[in-house]
Amino acid sequence: ALPVTLVRFDARCRNQQIQLDWRTAAEQQVSHFDLQYSSDSKSWENVGRVPFQKDVHQYSFSKAGLAMGYYRLVSVDVDGRQQSFRAQYASCTLTQDQVYVYPNPVTDILTLESSLTAAAIWTCGCIRLRAYS
Repeated sequence: ALPVTLVRFDARCRNQQIQLDWRTAAEQQVSHFDLQYSSDSKSWENVGRVPFQKDVHQYSFSKAGLAMGYYRLVSVDVDGRQQSFRAQYASCTLTQDQVYVYPNPVTDILTLESSLTAAAIWTCGCIRLRAYS
């Protein structure tokens, strides 16, 4: 039998931040739950950890600064074995002048999401390199 029977896993925007909620029906030998993020649903990074609690079947996780993208739940058993569940996409509607830049840290590709209709790139010396509209 698998260590966790998952009833549901939801990723949604609440108060302009991503909130992850899940409910389990049964857990066996579970150590904790890892929450993972991906901008492309291929490369995953841990963004949080929630410890297993006996007789608790409803869990929630939110953290300021989580980006729009794919989130998945991973249960980790006491032996270190992992069970990944289907990913969910979550995004918050941008309010005026909000800008989201991710992932952090950046390796080779930076994603910028904004409700702004125009933008410009400036150097530290106040020289405009490029304008977008």
